[in-house]
Amino acid sequence: MSSNELERIYNQVRIVDDPFSTSQICANLFENNLFGFRVYCSLEISCLKNYSVYNNDELKITLIVIFENRLTRWLSMSKSTITGAGFGVFAEKPFRKNEFITVYLGKKVDYTYMHGNVVGLPSGYEFKGIHEEYWLGHRINHASGRKANVRIKSNLIIIALRDIEIGEELLVDYNRDVLCVKCNKEKHFGDIPRTAQVSIHCINCGIFDNSYKDCPKCQGRICQKCYDEAQVNIL
Repeated sequence: MSSNELERIYNQVRIVDDPFSTSQICANLFENNLFGFRVYCSLEISCLKNYSVYNNDELKITLIVIFENRLTRWLSMSKSTITGAGFGVFAEKPFRKNEFITVYLGKKVDYTYMHGNVVGLPSGYEFKGIHEEYWLGHRINHASGRKANVRIKSNLIIIALRDIEIGEELLVDYNRDVLCVKCNKEKHFGDIPRTAQVSIHCINCGIFDNSYKDCPKCQGRICQKCYDEAQVNIL
């Protein structure tokens, strides 16, 4: 598959093995430059209800790519289709299976809470103003199984797991460690082949349900509900 516009831009500006410096570069491509491309975010609030930008449900941030004098609306961030999930990321253009969509970018920050190897902020923390949204990769919400339509590769590039249409919300399996109550330790639960996903008692909640993932040490199995809750409830 040939590279799309954003992938070609990323390959030109990235610094190998230095994701933080690369993130800084990618966050500053909004100006005209000698390379002939721009990547920037536009912000729209159709009805301003709160002067704290992120407290407006109608907030929409759109990632725009200009390459070879052609403007493309790439992704957007707006209210998620998932109840209680806040904002989510949506396709503003169609993507084919295995196509480059964006990159998980970010910078090193002083953290105030750590759960395993996941860094977060304490409950009740409120952002002021507008913070850097990079290329929106860090805003993609979690989903497991067949609901996930994108994947994060080991090099932090995010690709499509299947063809994605305009307007679809992007969803990725966070694949974070899960507490195994039998081992009393966080583990990376492995996938169980679909043909082997029989109904058993989940080791975490005890409910008799279809097994979804298992602990690599004790082989105890958890249900999809427990797995999903562990991915989003990190604080």
